[in-house]
Amino acid sequence: MHSDEDLIRLQARKVEVLYEQSIPAITAALTASLVVIAILWRQVPISRLLGWFMVYLVISALRYLLVYRYNVAAEKSVKHEYWLNIFCLLSITSGVMWGLSGAIFMLSENAIYLSFLQLCICGLIAGSIPSYAVSHRAYYSFTVPASILLIFYMATANDTQLYTVAFLACIYFGFMIYIEFRTHKIINRLIELQLDNTSLLLYLDDEKQQSEVVQRRWQEDTKKYSDLVDNLYYARQRIKELEQQLNNVNKGQE
Repeated sequence: MHSDEDLIRLQARKVEVLYEQSIPAITAALTASLVVIAILWRQVPISRLLGWFMVYLVISALRYLLVYRYNVAAEKSVKHEYWLNIFCLLSITSGVMWGLSGAIFMLSENAIYLSFLQLCICGLIAGSIPSYAVSHRAYYSFTVPASILLIFYMATANDTQLYTVAFLACIYFGFMIYIEFRTHKIINRLIELQLDNTSLLLYLDDEKQQSEVVQRRWQEDTKKYSDLVDNLYYARQRIKELEQQLNNVNKGQE
């Protein structure tokens, strides 16, 4: 794929795949937020817990609405960059909410629950790879704020245990970056092959239609030639009859 038109089709298809795969990731993150609420129900002031959850619920609802609006939108392939930007913007807000969760819940003195939050985020980072790896921008718009903010919060908490958790989280995040790059390469290669195959099928279908047109014209020309031969034969027969009649007339005159 080399032309500008092919590149536009490729980018548009990537965004289409991103939206197709986003629902499981959004649902998984929302489910994880419910798990966090259940685990921290007696550990965090209810106002902070429910305030965080309500904001995250609104963000998730907007993300579901965005997917719906994309699916019913017209000319979405032309405006694929716009849809990608909106998707990434909402992904950033979702990631920021997860990244700030430790500070919002004020868990700096509780290494166990902060580690639990980090575990949830690590699970979301790993689970979002199949859904978001088609676009580096979409993947890192969620994972960077979600991981870096909480890691920074733990690193500044003056707790040796949290230092260790933050360090392990950095190593984990590095592995996820490597896996995401490989997954991104594989997914994009599959999309390119899919578009190439589609283009090939369209080309073959066009060639088939053209060959059918040529064949019909050849049949029409063959029929015309056959009719022309028949007409010529009948014309010769008629000429012979006229010549015979003329000869008969000449003989009668003699």
